[in-house]
Amino acid sequence: FFKNRCICSLPLHLQTAMDDGDEEGAFAPEEVQAIITKVLNNCLSGQTFVHGKVTQWVSTIVENCLKELAVSNDDNQKNNGAGLKFKYVVNCALQQKNWSG
Repeated sequence: FFKNRCICSLPLHLQTAMDDGDEEGAFAPEEVQAIITKVLNNCLSGQTFVHGKVTQWVSTIVENCLKELAVSNDDNQKNNGAGLKFKYVVNCALQQKNWSG
């Protein structure tokens, strides 16, 4: 079964630029992390690794992450008036891990 490990990271120069982002409409990495984790769990939970399904899974994960992020963008913009709208790039790689000693 898949053990979901979700890595959501920003380049260092963006992290430091956004660290003092307590302002309304600022980038919220926790929210993005939650969206990605939800999408991964919905797609991969309970699945065994099947090489033939990887292309389909990757496509589904990227597509659903972008959809959820777009909804989040729209919601944030509605709630914050002139809030910031972000553009996202989603990359996905699935790798089989063999648990041999």
